[in-house]
Amino acid sequence: MIAVVAGLLTAVIWALATLSAARASRIVGPLSAIGWVVLLGLLVSIPLLALDTTPGPSDPVDLVWLAVAGLGYVAGMVLGFSALAGGKIPVVAPILSTEGAIAATIAILAGEAVGLPLIVLLAILTGGVLLTAFEPKGSRADTSQESYRRSVAYAIAGAAAFGVALYAAGHASSSVPLVWVAAAGRVAGVALITLPLVATRRLRFKRAALPFLLFSGVIEMLGMLTFAWGSQESIAVTAILASQFAVIAAILAHVMGERIEARQWVGVVVVAVGVTAITISRL
Repeated sequence: MIAVVAGLLTAVIWALATLSAARASRIVGPLSAIGWVVLLGLLVSIPLLALDTTPGPSDPVDLVWLAVAGLGYVAGMVLGFSALAGGKIPVVAPILSTEGAIAATIAILAGEAVGLPLIVLLAILTGGVLLTAFEPKGSRADTSQESYRRSVAYAIAGAAAFGVALYAAGHASSSVPLVWVAAAGRVAGVALITLPLVATRRLRFKRAALPFLLFSGVIEMLGMLTFAWGSQESIAVTAILASQFAVIAAILAHVMGERIEARQWVGVVVVAVGVTAITISRL
């Protein structure tokens, strides 16, 4: 039941983070947006790390999992933010959200015990997410065909990177304190993105982006904490439910003016039914 609650909570958090990240990326550019988001996330994690009384990670295996999670997170952020900066949220978010299916598949291949009904439900959920990724009518009038294909390619690659990161984070959460798991991506992001941008004076900032950067930095950190919490019970269930952030983001983006068409709403319904079925099966 913890995996279900944590997964759905993470989905809501990541949906809000996606919308905020898209706005920030379009104002200051994807790399600068990432640089600020991970820096702010690290600042949030520092007092949490200080308050944590449990021993930090010391086992070499745990450190490797944290490193994989951090590097995968950074790669996924760069690719995902690039996709959001140039593509429409109702198209990009569902593709990115297949990270959950990728992480769940890795977990199942690695031996996590799940029954056949759950595997079928995971497949149905993945199909529902992909349905929402159909290009909305009129999108080619707003962005060029090349730009559309580029954003989709970035989103696919980002989903793969995030999927590996989620599995590594979930695996590490079994023996590493949650706050350390959540902080790993922020440490890697600051080291690989923020500091190089500062050193080369390419870290852009605009006042209009400030509220979106602050919100994204805090809520991204919170989302990783809830994901790690649920993964202690089941990586597969937490990952696939968390990936439903795409449906929430698509609906919110639709309300905000980035329209989606009828066949995408079919995907929304399929996902909603699938989430309900998984929730009931795990009670």
